Amino acid sequence: MSKKKGSFLDQYLDKLVLGLAGLAGLYLLWAFVLSNPYGKTMGGRKYGPSEIDRFNQQQSQRILEKLQGPAEPRPYDQNKTAELTQSMTCSISRVSIAANWPVSGPTGDEQSPEDRMYAIPAIPAMEKIMVDSTRGAVRMPSEEVSPERPYTMVAAQPADLDVITISARINLQSLSNNFQQSFNGPRLMPKWKDPTYAEPVFARIEMQRRIQKSDGSWGEWETVPFTRIDPYQKMYKDLPLTTEQMTFGDVTLFLNQYKNAAVIRNILQPEQYQFLSSSMKWLPPEFALESRKLKDEADQQKQREERDRRAAERERSRNVNRPAPGGMGGMGGMPQMQPQPQPQPGRRGGRTNEPGMMGMDPMMGMEGGVQPQRPARPVRTQQDVERDFNAAMITDRTKINTLKDVLVWIHDDSARPGATYQYRVRYGVFNPIAGKNWFAPDSKQYQSHIVLWSPYSELPEPVKVPKMLHMFPMDVLANNSGVKVEIYKYYMGQWRTENFEVQPGQVIGKAIETKPKTAGGQAGGMMLMEPGMMGGMETGAPLLVDFATGTMLVDIFNTQDWLGTNYRQRAYPIMLYIDENNQMVSMAARRQFWPREITAEYNAVKQEMTKTTGQMDTMMAPMGMPREGMPMIF
Repeated sequence: MSKKKGSFLDQYLDKLVLGLAGLAGLYLLWAFVLSNPYGKTMGGRKYGPSEIDRFNQQQSQRILEKLQGPAEPRPYDQNKTAELTQSMTCSISRVSIAANWPVSGPTGDEQSPEDRMYAIPAIPAMEKIMVDSTRGAVRMPSEEVSPERPYTMVAAQPADLDVITISARINLQSLSNNFQQSFNGPRLMPKWKDPTYAEPVFARIEMQRRIQKSDGSWGEWETVPFTRIDPYQKMYKDLPLTTEQMTFGDVTLFLNQYKNAAVIRNILQPEQYQFLSSSMKWLPPEFALESRKLKDEADQQKQREERDRRAAERERSRNVNRPAPGGMGGMGGMPQMQPQPQPQPGRRGGRTNEPGMMGMDPMMGMEGGVQPQRPARPVRTQQDVERDFNAAMITDRTKINTLKDVLVWIHDDSARPGATYQYRVRYGVFNPIAGKNWFAPDSKQYQSHIVLWSPYSELPEPVKVPKMLHMFPMDVLANNSGVKVEIYKYYMGQWRTENFEVQPGQVIGKAIETKPKTAGGQAGGMMLMEPGMMGGMETGAPLLVDFATGTMLVDIFNTQDWLGTNYRQRAYPIMLYIDENNQMVSMAARRQFWPREITAEYNAVKQEMTKTTGQMDTMMAPMGMPREGMPMIF
C-alpha cells in the first residue's frame, strides 16, 4: 500500500474547513436560536416574545389585586430618641452661640455643674392612718376612663362593690424643709443651689395588702391595683421607677407631667365611686368615723328619749287608773294629785325665796355676788365634721406649697367579700437628680431611683370584708329528708332573703325573681341613676336575684356531744355539704345548736338588713356633679 505524499496542510485542509464550518454553525445556532436573542430580561429572568405578553398580564393582575385589597401596614422604623433627647437637653440648640446672652451670677472661674453633690432628703412617714369600709351599689363604668372622658361622663352599669379607703396626713412642712436643705440649703455652694429641685413633686400614693389564709397565716404583700375609675391610671403605669426602665428622656420629662394641678389632686385625693343609694354623705375615714359615731350617739339618744317617753306614758296611765286611798278615788272619785316635794333653801339646784335666783345657791359667790359657772364644752355636730372636711379638700385654688399638712386618701376597689386583709401605705415623690452623678457618698444608692419613697405606715388592725352571701340552716325537714335553709344575698345595695328546702344531692340556692322592697324609706336617701340603670328596680319591676351558693347538700345525720361543766349530753342534726372549694364541710342543721360565731353572723346580717331595707328615692341627678357631692352607703 502506498502512502499519500505531500505537506500536512494539504493532507488535512479539508478536515479543518469542515471543523470550522461546524463551529460556526453551532455558534449561529446558539446566538440566534437557543439563547433567545429577541427576549427581554425582567426580575432576573429572560422571557421570549411569546412569554412577554403572558408575564405582563400576570403582573397587571397582581397590581390590580393589591390596589383593590387592604393596604399593608408599614412598620415605623424612624428612631427619634436621639433627636428628642437633644431637644430636651437644649431646646435652642440652633441658636448661634455667638449671641450676647445676659448671664446671671459670677462669671469668673466656676466649677463644672458635674461636680455638684447633694444629699437625698428624708421622706417623712404618713400620720393619722385610718381605714374605713364602704359597701353599696355603685355606678360601675362599662368603658375605659381617661382624662378626656372622666368617670362622670362614661357609660356605666350598677354593681355591688366593697371599697376600702385609707386616709392619712402628710407633713408637707417637714417634707418641704427637707428638700430645701438638700437642694437649696445654706450649706450648699451658691452655684449648686437650685430652687426647682427644692420643690417636692408627688409621684403617687401606694397601697399594699396581704390576705389572711385559712390556717390564720398571712400571704405575701402585693400592691393594690389602681381603681377602675382612675382617669390617670395609664400614665401611672407607664412611669418607670428606675432609670434602667427609662427608654427616652430623663426624670424631668415625667416630673413636669406630674406638676399638673389635676394630677396632683388625683394622686392625693382621688375621686370616689358614685353610690346609687345612700344614708350619709361620703367622707374619708378621718371624718367618716367621727360622723358615724355622732350619728350612732344621736340614734341612741333618740332611742333613750323614746324609751323614757313610753315609760312616762305608762306611769301616767297607772296613776290615772290607780284608786285613791279611802274609797272611790278620793274626793268625788277623782284621782288625787300627789304633793310635790318642796326644795330646801340653800341647796344647789333647789328653789330660793328670791325671784330671779331659781336653781342657784344663795351662798355662792362672794359678797352676795354670783360666781360665774364654767362654760359647757362645745359639742361636735355633723355640720362641724362636714365643714372641717370641706376645709381639707384640695381645690383648683389650693396652693399645696403653703400648707403645713394635707389630708390624703386612697381606695381599694378589688377587695374580695369574706376575706381579711392587712394594709400598709406609703407615698413617693420624684427624685429630681435621678440618673445624674450628683449624689453624696451616703446617697449613692438612690442614683437610679426615680421615686423616693416614705417608710411604710401599717394599719394596726386587719380589715375584714363582710360577705355578700350567707347560708343558715334553720331546721331539718320531716324524717330528716332535707334541710330548711335561709339564704341572704346582698344585691343592688340591699339585703334580700329567701327560704329553700333542700334534699341531699341538690344544689343549695338558685336564681329567683323578687319584688323590690317598698315598705318604709331611708331618711336622707338619694338615688343617683340613669334611666333603666337599675334594671327595672326604679319602676318596681321584679328583679332576678341569684341566691346560688355554689354548695351541694350531701347528707343529714344525728350526732351527740357533751356540753358545759356538768357534761350534759345533747343530740342534734348535722348537715354535710360540699362548698365552693370542693371540700366537705359540716354544720349544725338546727338554729339553737349553731356555734357562737354563726349566731353572731346571723344577728349581724339581720341588723344590716333592717338598715338597708326600704324604698330608695328615684331622684334624677346630673352625672357631672361635683366631687364633694357624691354620696355613699355606710
